Amino acid sequence: IFFRSVFLPTSLMPVIKFQPKTDAEVCRAFWSKAQKQDDHQDVFYGMITAGLSEPVPKPGKGDWLREHEEKGQTLRQFENCSFRIEPHGHCDTILLQPVGDYPDDAEAAPPLNALAEYVTAFYGVPTRVLPAVALEKIPGLTTRMHGGFRQLLIGDIYNFMKELLKSRDLARKTLAVVAVTMEDLYPGDDWNFVYGQAYALEAVGVFSFARFHPSFSPPSTPASASAVMLQRSCKVLTHEIGHLAGLRHCIHRRCLLNGVNHELEMQMQPLQLCPLCLKKLSGSFKWHLMTRSQQLLAFYTAHKGFEEAAQKEQSMQAYLATRQQKG
Repeated sequence: IFFRSVFLPTSLMPVIKFQPKTDAEVCRAFWSKAQKQDDHQDVFYGMITAGLSEPVPKPGKGDWLREHEEKGQTLRQFENCSFRIEPHGHCDTILLQPVGDYPDDAEAAPPLNALAEYVTAFYGVPTRVLPAVALEKIPGLTTRMHGGFRQLLIGDIYNFMKELLKSRDLARKTLAVVAVTMEDLYPGDDWNFVYGQAYALEAVGVFSFARFHPSFSPPSTPASASAVMLQRSCKVLTHEIGHLAGLRHCIHRRCLLNGVNHELEMQMQPLQLCPLCLKKLSGSFKWHLMTRSQQLLAFYTAHKGFEEAAQKEQSMQAYLATRQQKG
């Protein structure tokens, strides 16, 4: 789950004393099962020494690491992860399944074609948008009114998505299927809402973009509704697919896979993976780092609201070019 969304007041949440990882601990986290000692020549670890990555800041009141005890994940722990999506053979496509009324208006909902384009650039695999499914087509869908909004029970949508994957044609080629909706979601009666959930064992994700609209959570800096929604949606979508790919919440560096508790923390979260998480998925998805960075930069420069991310990709490309010259 990407955000805390329970009834329990923040004042009653347990306070976790998070200790940032030392440089030595971060270095050891990069060791693979084949390594017996740290490798400071590693291209990924070099991103830290080159200033392309920032340490995790000390959590403040209400922040994720102040209220959730995270153990993190080293490269070896990732390599030992049994349940994670990984492209192989013809099984290489991520499917986006719109659920309910999904407006064809960039000011009302993040464009599905832009989301698919971004997932393709980020994960380097084909991403396809399926025809939308009407709510009445989901068997036994439970709904409720909460806070003036209609909410859908996320488990019912998850069960529908599992059945969808039983189609022989889809199962043979599908790496993961992700339901996206502009309806608000909840996982149970004791919860206010949830932004989404990822089910790694079944390679299924269910996510709502309803609360990413500025009318629901105004950004702290002026921006158009379409830019805010697209950036937030790209962030949560790639974060949760990262969980399907075997990544746990990251505590080693500032990272897309950091846990997030509130809107400001989400705004501060980068769109990029940290060097450690980048190394994990680079092997699984067989990324060519320069090509991937170029594709991401093309997306960032083509859409408003991604200026900071574009600058980071430019810095990444300069670093990779320098490494190629030395190597």
